[in-house]
Amino acid sequence: MKNSNGNVLFLILIAVILFAALSYAVTSSTRSGGSDTSDENLKLKIAEMVNYTTSLRTAVQRAYLLNFYDQVHFNDEPENSNGTVYLPDGTTTTGRTVGLFSSTMGVPVIPAPAALRNSPGVTSPSWLYIYNTRLIEEGNDIGSSKGDEFLWLGAITEGACRKINQEIHGNKTIPSYTQTSGSRNVDYVTNGKAFASTATMPSVMEVNGKLPGCFTISGYYYYLEIIQPH
Repeated sequence: MKNSNGNVLFLILIAVILFAALSYAVTSSTRSGGSDTSDENLKLKIAEMVNYTTSLRTAVQRAYLLNFYDQVHFNDEPENSNGTVYLPDGTTTTGRTVGLFSSTMGVPVIPAPAALRNSPGVTSPSWLYIYNTRLIEEGNDIGSSKGDEFLWLGAITEGACRKINQEIHGNKTIPSYTQTSGSRNVDYVTNGKAFASTATMPSVMEVNGKLPGCFTISGYYYYLEIIQPH
């Protein structure tokens, strides 16, 4: 009887050990799978972002190439034969303008993916469209020494920034950028899909890496993509 009880206790002990081992294996597998899922989700969101910015660039460049408009604005304003045109030298004039997100252009408003941002729930600027800041890439002007049109996205996490560069350039290094204070023009859309404008962007921005890409300054991370060089 004692031997029988001993055998039962031994079998119970073995069962407990096996159950603990199985639980650890399942937990480890779940954690690993969650990490992979998170990584794949980030890659998917980056691909969505790049596809979207490509569609924006294509729409703007097509409008310029076919001489439809003097300037495409980053808002939903209808066609305007006497709209404000932000010139590459920082001055303004008037001409034929249209909003990129107007019914005429037909481009949808899609805020930057929340998975890439530090504060996805706030209504701070999502995409900014800079009209006339001089953009320099690794010591060379993108166009001339005048201002260029490009997209700017802030509030990116460091992890997302590294992943963006890895997906685009195959290198997760985050280059720095410098800027010269100025008062250049920009329109932007918030995460809540509201439009606004300001004139406080730098007059010169110099990135120490390849565009498009993610860059850092003063501990913050930003994505830049050229739309129309001048």
